[in-house]
Amino acid sequence: MTLRKKQRGFGLIEVLIAALVIGLGIAALTRLQGDFLKATSSTSQREVALKLAHAKLDDLRSFSFDDGVGGFDFADIANNAGGRSDELTAGTNVVYKSHNFALSWQVTDYKLEGGAYVATTDPADTVEQKAIVVNVSWTDANGRSQTLSLPYTLSPTNPDTGTASSGGAAGLAGDSPTVAHQDAAAPDVIDIDLGDGSKRETSKPLPEVESKDGIVLVQFDSINFDNGDDQKIVQEDNLTVSCNCEKSLTSADTNNPVQLKWADSELYWEQIGTSVKPTGTSLATGTSQAVALCNRCCADHFDAGSGGADRLENHYSYDSGRWGNKRYYLDGDAFREANAGDAYLEACRLMRINGHYVLMPDWQQVNQEVMTRNHLASTATVAEYQTRVETILKDFASQSKNYETDPEDYEYAASTANFPQRSIIISPFTSTRTQFMGRAIYVDPIENYGDSPSSMPLNAYPFHEINNTLLADWALYDCGSSSFNASASDPTSSCTLCTKSTDDYDCGDVAISNQPVAGSKSAVADADYYQGYYSRGELTYNTSASGNFIVKVTSRKSNSGVTGTGPISQYDADTVFERFIGVAFDADGEDGGDGSGTALTVGGRIFCYTAALDNKTGAFEGWTSCDKKTFSASVTSSIGDCPDQPVLQGSATPSFGCVLPADWIADDGVDNDLTFAGSGATFTPSVISEVDLAGTADKEKLCVVMISGAIPADASEIPNCSYDSGKK
Repeated sequence: MTLRKKQRGFGLIEVLIAALVIGLGIAALTRLQGDFLKATSSTSQREVALKLAHAKLDDLRSFSFDDGVGGFDFADIANNAGGRSDELTAGTNVVYKSHNFALSWQVTDYKLEGGAYVATTDPADTVEQKAIVVNVSWTDANGRSQTLSLPYTLSPTNPDTGTASSGGAAGLAGDSPTVAHQDAAAPDVIDIDLGDGSKRETSKPLPEVESKDGIVLVQFDSINFDNGDDQKIVQEDNLTVSCNCEKSLTSADTNNPVQLKWADSELYWEQIGTSVKPTGTSLATGTSQAVALCNRCCADHFDAGSGGADRLENHYSYDSGRWGNKRYYLDGDAFREANAGDAYLEACRLMRINGHYVLMPDWQQVNQEVMTRNHLASTATVAEYQTRVETILKDFASQSKNYETDPEDYEYAASTANFPQRSIIISPFTSTRTQFMGRAIYVDPIENYGDSPSSMPLNAYPFHEINNTLLADWALYDCGSSSFNASASDPTSSCTLCTKSTDDYDCGDVAISNQPVAGSKSAVADADYYQGYYSRGELTYNTSASGNFIVKVTSRKSNSGVTGTGPISQYDADTVFERFIGVAFDADGEDGGDGSGTALTVGGRIFCYTAALDNKTGAFEGWTSCDKKTFSASVTSSIGDCPDQPVLQGSATPSFGCVLPADWIADDGVDNDLTFAGSGATFTPSVISEVDLAGTADKEKLCVVMISGAIPADASEIPNCSYDSGKK
């Protein structure tokens, strides 16, 4: 007989007790979840308030001592007063997720008295500091009033002097704080050894270009850093602007450029006094920083004198054709002098000194190089190039006439030798494109260097070495069977210039890009026109490419050569650096890899967008161009190889290239595909089939639209694209 345990269920009382316990737990959990939600909401509100306060401080820091050019003066900063932005005024109510954020700020003025700062309200006192407290107030989810306060101390730091271009430790503001520097890598950034344990480099691989309202801004940083601990010693914020101006009817008392001077074994920038001289006005309107900079450029970029030997004190540039306050406009192919009321193109160099931009003497380029971009990937070649830069700088300094003030003697006979490549050989069966790179050296003149210039240490030398690929002009010549002669005065004399279009120089099987700085216009939104989607120096070719070609890079030596826009005078158009590199195609190279004959070369561009959302409502506002953080794409083929993968570099449109077997398109029962992929991205088309490619007339100008990130439900239709006209 089998014994069984007595079985029993839950009694009614036990069930009621369990229900009570569970109910209490759920109630507690609900209250806890509510607390969490309120805490999260509170954190989000505080983040919004903090960002709003920082935005107002940035606005107040944008003061200018020349408030007549769209800015405001240091003295204008007071309680609930000051700033450029119309959206960050006192009493501003910013709505975020149904919460209102109110903005206000209080300012206390301080004077120096006996070496100490003392608060003052006397308008006769000189204000040396302003203590600012920005307040942002809102009501939280519990109905309680909240206020976030952000304090800041602001000094006038008038630019009477400042840190020199490559030397010196401080301007008026005193010693700079210790800041770590992330040393960049070749081939885009090359650091130059200054001989004292420090190095100098242009930090941004490609100057950033912004084009708005006919204005082009090119900005890049030059940094001296300690090679031992990577600490920054000097960082310079360089900006060059191209503007459309109108010459004014009358003269005005306006600013002169700062001058580079030498004293106490150190270089420094000195602001010389104002002068009554002709002036101009910007044709751009608005309150943006770009417009304010153009207002300053058009107004101040005139000579303090009528000409003669005193170039460094009286003149911005060595373009003697503009001395005597002459400006020019292009009438067809001829430059004509602008009279009062005439429009003209202007270009100015500025640098941030003690917090804001001041006009500088014009850029002076002393050298230009051309090479393939990957040539400086070799450590040995980088070292060779660094040595060449150092040699050029010392050679320049050894010619003492470069530091005389007589403009007739102010020149530099730079070497005409190409470095470090004279010519290259390309197999059209192993790649579809080659990116060339331009590199330039700029040097500033020193007015009163008392010693021998050749003895100047490189760590004090005022130079900039930059990647000017996107700023120089590129051209292509077809030389047929004629080999490249690097020693010829004009290597292109027996060659034919390829057909010029808006975007490139095209020789049929071979072309090189030379797109306008502003890129190609978009029908998606006018703002897309200024996203900088343009390419220069990219050589593209197919498997039929053969013979010899010459790539020429041209750079104007002054400001317009840095903005990448047109020349501003006849002298500016004529005074250029030209460098040449020979290209020979290896017609005996490999075929598509299967021995069946000539390979099939295909390629194109990828136009990448992300959705722009309203910060307050999350509503879709439009499509904006991708940056390096949001661009990630690859292309693969079912058979064959795609050696040229899309990479977003600077502001050039990413391109791709594939070398496929000759029978990739064939009626053989096998369907081949090109597939595009990327993390969190959508591609249109995502696949180009054999049938699609067979029906495409130009297989080297494929166009793909990439959307990085989610596509909002309320988004407009996905943008279309055209290879030849950019985003469309």
